[in-house]
Order: sequence, then structure tokens, then C-alpha cells
Amino acid sequence: MLKLLAIFLIIYIIYKFISSVFSRIIFVQNQGSRNTRFGYEQNQEKDISDKARVIDDEK
Repeated sequence: MLKLLAIFLIIYIIYKFISSVFSRIIFVQNQGSRNTRFGYEQNQEKDISDKARVIDDEK
């Protein structure tokens, strides 16, 4: 019985560690696409190219 409990505890700790690492990786990726300076500049370039496309369409 004690062995089973110890195995369950080890599995639970490993699961918690892996889930925290994955959530941190996902969080960093989400931040990188929007909030960092590089992501912000990329979004601005996208906006400028969209505006240029609209102007080209109007011509």
C-alpha cells in the first residue's frame, strides 16, 4: 500500500513539473507574438502593408 502511494506521489510531482514547464513555454510564445518590441514591430509592419494594399486597390 505504501509503495503504491509513493509511486502515485512521484507521478503527481512529475506531472505538475511538466505542466508548469509547458504552461511557461506557451505563455512565453504568446507574449512574444504580441507584447514584446519585436512582436509589436511585426504587427506594425503588417498594418502598414495592409494600408498600402488598400491604397493600391483604390488606384
